[in-house]
Amino acid sequence: MKKIFITLLFSILFAGCTTESPHHSKEYPVIIQGKLCNTFFSEKSRTVSSEQSLPELSTISFFSSGGLYVDGSILTYSGTNWQGELPKKWEEEEIPAHILAYHPPVLSDNQSIYNEKEELQDILIAQQTIPYGQPIQLSFNHLFSQISFSVSPELNQTLEKIEFTPSASISHINPETSEITYDNQIKHTIFFEQKEDGIYSFIIPPYDNLSIDITLVTLKGRIQTTLPSHSFSSGYSYNCLIKTTEGNIGIYTSEDFIAFTQLINGNEYKGRSLEEFGTTQNGVTTYYLQNDLTFSEAQCAELLDIGWIKTGGHELGFKDIFDGQNHTLSNIILSTFTYRLRTGLFGFIDETGVVKNLHLSQISYSSLKNKCSMTGLLCGENRGLIDGCRVTNSLFNTTKSTTSGGIAGINKGFIINCSVEQTEFSFEDGSYGGISNINMKGILNCFTEQCSYKEAANGAGICNEQRDGGYIENCFTHNNNYPKAYGALIYKGNGGRISKSYHPNTVKAIGSGQIENENIFSYNPTTYITTDNSQSLLDLLNQWIDNEGISKYPSLSFYHWKQGDNSLIIHIRP
Repeated sequence: MKKIFITLLFSILFAGCTTESPHHSKEYPVIIQGKLCNTFFSEKSRTVSSEQSLPELSTISFFSSGGLYVDGSILTYSGTNWQGELPKKWEEEEIPAHILAYHPPVLSDNQSIYNEKEELQDILIAQQTIPYGQPIQLSFNHLFSQISFSVSPELNQTLEKIEFTPSASISHINPETSEITYDNQIKHTIFFEQKEDGIYSFIIPPYDNLSIDITLVTLKGRIQTTLPSHSFSSGYSYNCLIKTTEGNIGIYTSEDFIAFTQLINGNEYKGRSLEEFGTTQNGVTTYYLQNDLTFSEAQCAELLDIGWIKTGGHELGFKDIFDGQNHTLSNIILSTFTYRLRTGLFGFIDETGVVKNLHLSQISYSSLKNKCSMTGLLCGENRGLIDGCRVTNSLFNTTKSTTSGGIAGINKGFIINCSVEQTEFSFEDGSYGGISNINMKGILNCFTEQCSYKEAANGAGICNEQRDGGYIENCFTHNNNYPKAYGALIYKGNGGRISKSYHPNTVKAIGSGQIENENIFSYNPTTYITTDNSQSLLDLLNQWIDNEGISKYPSLSFYHWKQGDNSLIIHIRP
């Protein structure tokens, strides 16, 4: 009897195991939620500024393949879910679902891509892969691109209307794949009446090499121009400036300067061109700074060093002329995020490059992690001419830079008529030069005043190290705070010469090393009278220009000197 009982028990257990099927033991209902849409991404990053919600009772067209099959159902948002003609459950085959949803609805036929005003409609798309059986949470992005044109105030005041004609249009969207078909023959023109804010925004195809013809109807007549070909990406926004070029050549705004730094390094930037910022005569291009400009931290992040070393050692130095016209660039933050051979506002000024009449105020350089070999607030390396430039109230703060100067990291060209004032060099183990760290050519008619080097290991008022071929003439320093190892003019001499230059009688002129020197005078920092020959410093500086400088350097022009406030001696700037 016991044996029969055991046999029956095992039979029942076996039967129970074979009749229950685990493969389709659970059905998964179809749940579709989510109505958030990302705003357009900026051209420079993938950062989203905000999200928007679709309104109640919005409709979408919904497509799905794989573990859930839906062929273009129209769904309406009920407040919590998307509802409409949908399967009650997922397919039996346990694979992910590949979904596409569009707002407003996009179907295979009768597509309304452009409205009656020939404007491309803004279409949102949710394109996602959902694991089998999971609730679907839709998240939308913009399928097309957006562009905004800002018309300069002086031009917008004369504007009656403006027309934009993109070089390509959209003829069809495959809703099952989101593939866009473009047409280069049919073009749509968008019209705007004059807007008070001067900003004209519209939707454009996300197309490679799209150009836009622009016609401005003004009180003075019609102006026609073209935004050059540019690649536009789906979901991104782009900004362009329209301004008259006649009589308005130059850099007027911080955005102009950002564009200039990008374009001069060979990058495309928002449809801008270098021709907006300068004029060319006899093959030489001069770029003009037309206003004093101040920069935000976000704007500083968009600046590029003007002239730098590209990958593979290809040198792209600044070879033109930049005329600051005695305007000031303020609040620029220079940072080194990766190793750079040269860095500064100008990374590298080439042999034909000229930077003149530029004032930098409240400029800071910070490199706490990445080493840079040649660093200057104005330029990393100069092989050209820096003339009449001034750095004031600025800061070096670094633990990695090895060759740093107030004007240049290393000078292999001419630095003339320049000054560095009220600037702090903060680096416990570093070396600094007030004008240039290393000098291998000419520093002429320059001065530094009220600079602090106290945190540095060594430094000097004019250059930290002078090498063979370098020379310093008609320069002086005043009221600087030096480190333990210093020279008022030069800290370390490795050749070259220094002449007709001046230092306070409270500090030594040269720290150490070998250098040819002649007529190096000390002066009383209170009276500005030299202790060697009892002449005034002001007279000696101007005498050198008239008696020696003009004849020795006929291709250069020197600023004369005058008595400034608080008995300071300063340049006479044109």
